[in-house]
Amino acid sequence: MGTNRRYADHYDKLHAQRVADAARRERPIAMTWPQVISKGDKITWIPSSEERPHVKAWINFPSQAVQVKAFVTGWSPCAVEIDFFHKPSFTQYKIWVWANAVTRITKDRS
Repeated sequence: MGTNRRYADHYDKLHAQRVADAARRERPIAMTWPQVISKGDKITWIPSSEERPHVKAWINFPSQAVQVKAFVTGWSPCAVEIDFFHKPSFTQYKIWVWANAVTRITKDRS
């Protein structure tokens, strides 16, 4: 597919602006791998073919903490890996958080 020569400068500037915005966007602060496996127990993964539990989880960003709705993809004794969509930044994340930052959502409360 070709490029639009008539508006090439406009789209080049638009692309550069989107790249700059993405670079400035805050990212969640996740647990490190040594923290996740600190207890030495194995990690339990939920296969993608199975229904994943719905949870609410507290996520730390550099400027604030927010509670998000997420899906659990795995866990260890002290950590839970969650998959969530952060609406303000239009970004999908998969990160590890402390287990006590996660609360399961039951079907009747969702």
